[in-house]
Amino acid sequence: MNIHWIQSLCLVVALSCGFQPDACFATTTATTPPIRSLPAVKVESTTEAIHRLDKWIREDPDDALLYVNRAELFNSMGQYDEALHDSDKALQLSSQSVEAHKQRALALSGVKKWPDALDDADQYVERAPHSELALAYEMRGCIELRAEKFAAAIVDFNSAIQLNHDYAWLYLFRARAFNGFGVYDRAVKDCTKCLVLAKDPRNAYDWRCEALALAARSQANEKLGQHDLAQQDMRHYSELLKQHK
Repeated sequence: MNIHWIQSLCLVVALSCGFQPDACFATTTATTPPIRSLPAVKVESTTEAIHRLDKWIREDPDDALLYVNRAELFNSMGQYDEALHDSDKALQLSSQSVEAHKQRALALSGVKKWPDALDDADQYVERAPHSELALAYEMRGCIELRAEKFAAAIVDFNSAIQLNHDYAWLYLFRARAFNGFGVYDRAVKDCTKCLVLAKDPRNAYDWRCEALALAARSQANEKLGQHDLAQQDMRHYSELLKQHK
C-alpha cells in the first residue's frame, strides 16, 4: 500500500476529529479508518496538511486517492475551485472512485452549480457502500435543500432517517425542507424530535444543532399563527447564542 496514501488519510482524520456539521452539510469521515490504526502524523493546520499533500502528489502524481484527500481538505476550507480541480483529476485517474464523486458534488454545490452537483451526488448514492448510504442520502438531500428542491430533499432525508434514525441533524435538515415546502406542522414535529435527540445524553451534544432547530421551529410556528410559541423559541435561540459567543 502506498505510504503517502496512508499518511494522507491520517491528515484528513486528524483534522476532522471533533468536526461537527454546519447548517448545510453533515460531513463525516465515515469511510476513513480510525486514526489509531494509522501511522502518527502531527498536524498543526489544514494548510500544513495541504502542503504535505502537495509534496506527496509531486512525488506520486498518479495516485487518485491523494487528490481525493486534498479535495476534501479544500472543501473543508471553502476553496471549492481547488477541490473541484482535485476531484476532477482523481476521477481522470480512477473513474469509479466513490469518494471523488462525493468531493466533486460538495465542490460543485459550493459554487452553486446545482445540476452538476446533483449528478455527482447521484453517483455517490448509487455507489456508496451500505455503511455509508445514510451519509450519501443526507449529502444529496442537503444539496437539494440548498438548491430549493424541497420535495426531493424530503425524500432523501426520509431515506437517511430510515438508516440512521437517532441522528438529530437529519430531523433538522428535513424540518428545513418542510419549511421550504410549506408543510409547517411537519417542520414543527421534526424540530421537536431534533431537540429531543440533541439533548439525549447518549448523543454528543452540539449547541448549534439545538439553536438551529429552535430557529426553524420558530419559523414554522410563526407561519402556523402560533406567535407565542414562535417568540418563545426565538428567546431560547438568542439565549443559546449569548452563551456560546
